Amino acid sequence: MGGTKEARQGIEAERKLIEYFSNNKNALASCAQKLNIKLPNSFIVVKPSNRVKCDLMIKGEFTICISVKTVTDASFHQLDRRWLSDWQKILNMPEDIYEVLLDSILRKAKDPKAVFILPKDRDKISKFIKDNLSVILKEIFIRDEDDLKILIIWNKRNNVLCMFNIQDVISFFIKQPISFSNEGIIKIGKYITIQRKGGNGSRIKKPKTDPTHPGNQLQFKFKPLEFMNEARKSMINCCLSIT
Repeated sequence: MGGTKEARQGIEAERKLIEYFSNNKNALASCAQKLNIKLPNSFIVVKPSNRVKCDLMIKGEFTICISVKTVTDASFHQLDRRWLSDWQKILNMPEDIYEVLLDSILRKAKDPKAVFILPKDRDKISKFIKDNLSVILKEIFIRDEDDLKILIIWNKRNNVLCMFNIQDVISFFIKQPISFSNEGIIKIGKYITIQRKGGNGSRIKKPKTDPTHPGNQLQFKFKPLEFMNEARKSMINCCLSIT
């Protein structure tokens, strides 16, 4: 799904969910209770400002935030993108790991058909990610927004919306194996990938092999629909039919 279409779909979904939950506060409160999340006694649902991960805010004597993923098919959605240098600081990344990832990003920039992580580097990349997985997952799902407690995945094809406690989601992925696709894309379980962002837009003046080209960010992608279908079988969840 294209980024612009995905963004438009997300904005429209947020507007509809604010309207729905404003008119169905009991349903939201009941789901939160099922997920073991305490809500304010009296609250409104709003679109927050100056937030990165929080899409909807339950606002009362304290705040609870919700991340919303709206899907129409089994495609990947962007979870996070930022510069490799940012991850270097966050994870205290050793220089050899940084160089492998940077070389992989620039190799893909030069040749989109190239392998991302080379076979010779996969063991140490896998170990580094596994050793830092709890920090990575917190960053890509929550960042520093500690009031973000709920993940909503809304399947627009059948209008079924499922809520999960975001800590349960993180706990799920912490247990998943690190592997690589045939193209060398890093996989966290079956539903999250790590790769070069890509998108070498003609409006960007820099050559795509320039490390500061926006396409050379590290991108985390997520398959929300497939995750939801599995998670409903094994995790506490609360699903609603939105009409």
